Amino acid sequence: RMVGEMQRLLPQVRCPVMLLQGDADPVVDPRSAALLKQALVAAPSELTMVEANRHGILYEDIDGTQDRVIAFLHRLAPAPA
Repeated sequence: RMVGEMQRLLPQVRCPVMLLQGDADPVVDPRSAALLKQALVAAPSELTMVEANRHGILYEDIDGTQDRVIAFLHRLAPAPA
C-alpha cells in the first residue's frame, strides 16, 4: 500500500530531488531509480548511478555519496546576503 501511495503522489512533488542508486544493489532493484525519476514529472530531479554491488551506499559513503548529498543541498541553499 505504501508503494502504491508513493506512486500516486510522485507527480505532485515539486521540490528538487536527488536520486542515488547502486548499479548492482542486491536489495533495491537498480531499475527502480529510473522509474522514480520518470514519475517525478513536476520536479527537477537528477539521478546518479553509483558503482556498488551492495546496499547502503550512503551509510558506507561509497563513491563519495555523502559529499554528493551535501553538494546537492548546498546548491539548493540561498547564497548568503
